Amino acid sequence: MRLTVRPQLEADIEPALRTQYAAFRTGAMGKLLTPNPSPSPEYLVSATKSRLATMRSNPAAHFMVVEDLDLLPANPIIAAAHWDIYAEERTEAQVDALCHKADPPPDANAAAWTDFFGHFAESRRALGTKPVAVLHTLTVHPDHQRRGAGTLLMRTFVEQVDRAGVEAYIESSEMGKPLYARFGFAPVLERRFDLTKYGAEGVEVNTIMVRPPLSMLQTSST
Repeated sequence: MRLTVRPQLEADIEPALRTQYAAFRTGAMGKLLTPNPSPSPEYLVSATKSRLATMRSNPAAHFMVVEDLDLLPANPIIAAAHWDIYAEERTEAQVDALCHKADPPPDANAAAWTDFFGHFAESRRALGTKPVAVLHTLTVHPDHQRRGAGTLLMRTFVEQVDRAGVEAYIESSEMGKPLYARFGFAPVLERRFDLTKYGAEGVEVNTIMVRPPLSMLQTSST
């Protein structure tokens, strides 16, 4: 097993999106948001266009992938992440962009989509304009979980966050909480979604987690 983390290239967008899609579908809420077993061609075209625009226009955005070099020459991308790092006070336009909630795709459960991503938008809005790092997504393909790919991405994220000296913010699934806690994130808000409201079963829990700036972590440890 030879795992390596590197910046995502434009040529990596589609395989990274496929990895993200597969990972999202491992949970009950994910199946409501992405009901098709595999991404549609229309989704891939739209999502690729959106990601390409962000990569080219937003210097705060960072897209990373983890490759398993033992999978070459086939697609070696087994994990992907996207985060934004704002080292300076943000403008209202940047706040609005971070809180933007896209319209649900035709195949998604519209009510679940509105509630789930509305929760993200409200929580991000509460951050105000202060400098911050936001982890949008960190996903590992279901066939390659618990092999260290998530840890590699988190280590890279935290290293960049600490260089910027800012607070970091995450919206975590129950599965992700132990990983994030190991890197100093603590829960500040829990939201429970009753899936029977959307025609499914069970409860989905999402937790907002925050890590203080490195300077505060160092002060608290002395």
